[in-house]
Amino acid sequence: MKMCLDTMFILLTCFVSVKPQEVNFNDYLLDYKEGIVTSQNFTYYYIYHWSNILIILRSKSGDADIYISDSNMFPTYDVKSYDIHSATCGQEVIQIHEGYASEYIAVLKNCFT
Repeated sequence: MKMCLDTMFILLTCFVSVKPQEVNFNDYLLDYKEGIVTSQNFTYYYIYHWSNILIILRSKSGDADIYISDSNMFPTYDVKSYDIHSATCGQEVIQIHEGYASEYIAVLKNCFT
């Protein structure tokens, strides 16, 4: 049985009505996480922040998706378990607007090989 590993980065940045491609992340970086997610498993994170934030998930290999909830501590790909998600092939970017006090973040590693 082949196991896929994925190294991912989560960048949390503060933003004020800007486009993600225009942000110089070094000027606004609030937090940075790096880790390994095994195939078809979730890794969970928690953030507490009152202002606008931009969450960026970059996979070094493979494809990881991100699921975010403001009430469920363990969001999954089940539609009822998350409020926001990004599941593209490539970099995931999610903007969370002011007013959300805390967010539970789940990262799922997909393995297609």
